[in-house]
Amino acid sequence: MTEKIQVHIISHTHWDREWFLTKDYTNKWLVPFFERLFLLLQENKEYKFVLDGQMLMVNDYLKQLPNDEREKKIALFKKYGKEKRLFFGPYWAQIDWRIVGPESIVRNILFGYKHARDFGNFMKVGWLLDNFGQIGQAPQIHRLAGIDSVFVWRGICFPEDDVSTEFVWESPDGSKVIASYFLNSYRNLMQITAFPEIAPLRVKNEVEKMKEFLTTPNVVLMNGYDLDTYPEDPLSVLKRNVAEDYRVFQSSPERYMDEVQKINPELQVLHGEMLSGRYLSVFPGTLSTRVYLKIWNYLCEYTLTRLLEPIGAIVWHQTGYYPQTEIEKLWQELIANQAHDNISGVCIDQVHRQMEKSYWKLFEHSKDMLEDMLSRICGRFPKDSLVAFNTNPFHVSIPLETDEGVIDLAEIPLLGYKVVEKQNVLPISQKEESIQEFLWENEYYRALLNPNGTLDIYDKSSQHWYKGIGYFYDEADAGDEYNYSPAEHSENFTTIESPVSAYLLYETPVMAKIRVETQLDLPKSLEDGKRSKTKTRLPIQYEILFDTTPLIKFHLTVKNTARDHRLKMAFPVEFQNGKIIAEMPFEYVVRPELIDNTAEIPSKLRRLLVGARECEKEYSLPMKDFIAITDDSKVFGVMAKGLSEYEVRGGTIFVTLLRAVEWIARSNLKTRIGDAGPAMYTPDAQCLKEVRHEIGVYVGKGDIRGSDLTKWTQIFHNPPVIVKINENDGKNDEEFSLLNLEGGNLGNLKLTATKIAESTDGIVIRFFNPYDETISLKLPKVKGKIFKVDLLENPTMELSNTVKITPHEIVTLKFEISPSKEQHYSSSFRILTPKFNPPLGEKTFDPIESKNIELLQSRKNFLLNHLKHLKSVINEKDGLEYYETMFDLLCTERTYLEVDLSLLLNKESLEKGKGKEKIRKQIEEIGNRLNDFRIKRRAYEYILDYWKTVFKKRSS
Repeated sequence: MTEKIQVHIISHTHWDREWFLTKDYTNKWLVPFFERLFLLLQENKEYKFVLDGQMLMVNDYLKQLPNDEREKKIALFKKYGKEKRLFFGPYWAQIDWRIVGPESIVRNILFGYKHARDFGNFMKVGWLLDNFGQIGQAPQIHRLAGIDSVFVWRGICFPEDDVSTEFVWESPDGSKVIASYFLNSYRNLMQITAFPEIAPLRVKNEVEKMKEFLTTPNVVLMNGYDLDTYPEDPLSVLKRNVAEDYRVFQSSPERYMDEVQKINPELQVLHGEMLSGRYLSVFPGTLSTRVYLKIWNYLCEYTLTRLLEPIGAIVWHQTGYYPQTEIEKLWQELIANQAHDNISGVCIDQVHRQMEKSYWKLFEHSKDMLEDMLSRICGRFPKDSLVAFNTNPFHVSIPLETDEGVIDLAEIPLLGYKVVEKQNVLPISQKEESIQEFLWENEYYRALLNPNGTLDIYDKSSQHWYKGIGYFYDEADAGDEYNYSPAEHSENFTTIESPVSAYLLYETPVMAKIRVETQLDLPKSLEDGKRSKTKTRLPIQYEILFDTTPLIKFHLTVKNTARDHRLKMAFPVEFQNGKIIAEMPFEYVVRPELIDNTAEIPSKLRRLLVGARECEKEYSLPMKDFIAITDDSKVFGVMAKGLSEYEVRGGTIFVTLLRAVEWIARSNLKTRIGDAGPAMYTPDAQCLKEVRHEIGVYVGKGDIRGSDLTKWTQIFHNPPVIVKINENDGKNDEEFSLLNLEGGNLGNLKLTATKIAESTDGIVIRFFNPYDETISLKLPKVKGKIFKVDLLENPTMELSNTVKITPHEIVTLKFEISPSKEQHYSSSFRILTPKFNPPLGEKTFDPIESKNIELLQSRKNFLLNHLKHLKSVINEKDGLEYYETMFDLLCTERTYLEVDLSLLLNKESLEKGKGKEKIRKQIEEIGNRLNDFRIKRRAYEYILDYWKTVFKKRSS
């Protein structure tokens, strides 16, 4: 490459609002941060800054200000936004795209767009700065938001290690974006003004490292770091030309991508999801860390997307009422909980306790709003009637258990409601009859209960037996909040040979329920890296519901009494050469059993890969609504509400029910190399709680598309809502469908949203087509127009009678409909189903162990002595040894402060009286110091790397 290299310096911050501190502390840092930033923007007309691709940090800042001050700062934001010197959005928050639902991803962009637009600058570049892996539909999602380029870091692995700074990233539908890869991290020019004497040489050093990987004469150097409260002006310590063949200037993501696209280089194409941890960790353990948070998140998403919004659309159509502002507030609060460190479970315990309270509040508020909406429509139904609301895109016939009996629903209209015939209500004769065996048979399968509590299932359509379905498997976990890691010479435990107690609770012609009680006698914890000899009893109770559908449902209650382990539910399918398919946001992904991270890193890359990375074969992979195996003649699917981690080994599907650990990050893991996060004790992560799960099993004939798996997955996750009308004073109304969609394969489309349009002039629905074939949909006749719109709800095409949804396409339709202004009839009613049960019961043990507090204190003393030693000898060092000792000193200081902060946080957890306030002041002081030393230590990595290069050249 002989052209002059264009060195684009992008100044930014990565704002982890909650991680080693709660937002109560970090939000305070935003005030001096923005004051300094506004000063830089005022003093240097060329200065530009990226606000981490998210609007939440701006919102957190503005909320702290008095009204008059807030208006002044909003005016400054608008000024610098319109000048394209501050870059807002494109997201509301930096969420984890693997764990949250598809609509959370869409609303994150939608709210980011709406709020960034208010400040005059919606950054049209994706900013996937620190996502723990990349989902396959990210290119299509960005394209549908008007974004054609993205920056990415984690998850990437190039074929043949043919690494380049840019590549084309293609979604399964063929949508493409230009992706720029943070090959040398998003912090390689951080703290440049702290070392002005070597600043130009440092720029040259970083560029030289990346030269052979550049696709154009453009290179990005990233000036910023996590929670860096002191934005700086890099050009204040740099000349325009650091070297004759360089041109250095302040730039932006948009400008950089424009320059790359002008040259139009021939780029390699990477397809779909990217979950490799070989170059850089994707932290697969986060899929099951603090699993109760994932279930809470699922419940809140379910209540919003499958109940509140679609039923709200029906109510709006009938009455004109829709609380759009309140629903938007619920979404924004939910998305704040989905910030990647939060939802991944890798923060201090105080953060996650606040999240639990937040989820509970969201859940209760959503339920109250749902009841308010139903109150506006239930008055039209007959007194003492039962009404079923179906928010799926197809008619539903299914029996459901309620406290009124089993209600056998028949042909409940899509996106609508129907009064249930009284003869469809079957009384339940509750009993608790001890049983040794049980048989249930319907048109789809025959199921036998085994003495160990598992099921043998005969699928009638494929004439295949599945044996021993639903046992429990436990293994030791010597990892941390980021990664699972096996323990030395540790025995695994199963319930395969465990006796159980089984009870028949009731049996009707269309449904039966049994309860099974079993237990695992597990080692109480790890001791010196091995499972302890002391045992504890871990009870597991589950109810199995059989009915007339191809689904078998398990309602589990696990009382976790053990530490340092991972508990899974096992489904031995044992297909030969079966194809593994997992649902992910807007996609069904075909995957191998594992991701292999064991190959050696080429020497040319080692110096560039500065973060932690996975180093073993990784079987733990993400899922959303289901994981399935098919051999194309038959399919076995497992559905789970809110669980995100599965493994497939030797034809057996394992779904992780919980993972119990107690450190944010530890060293010396078998599964990971390098520095992942702070070494802080977080005993709540042991999940010593009662945790409840809902899991479903589906058996069918054919491959995924040929079966009805998509339809039954939607029914499992979104059964009809049943309401009993107690009193009313309005007219009778038997049946209604909001949008009478038609198509031969409606069940093969996955519906993710039914909502009021942002412009409040119609109804928006969103599907995706998970298959390789086009699906045609016949559209209903409405008074207004029908449009295909993008994710920001801008029209892209007017439609008439049909719409064709091409393979793997995400489609959003807007129906221009005017609401009715009918009379609001008063009513009294009760929601029979769903039950709205929270995922957690009581704690089983106090998680804080005195031995770990003692261990922290001992480690603090050791680190303090080591610090004193390093400070006493550093001035005796010279040459490279001086810089290495300084780096050791900064590492030790950082770790010392992590341990000190960890002790204080656990002391706060134990404090019940007035001492909390004093401890919190100490937490604030130590937290501030820790953040400073984290930044200094991380910056010094690059200083040390520079001096190593210098001394290496001198010696040669």
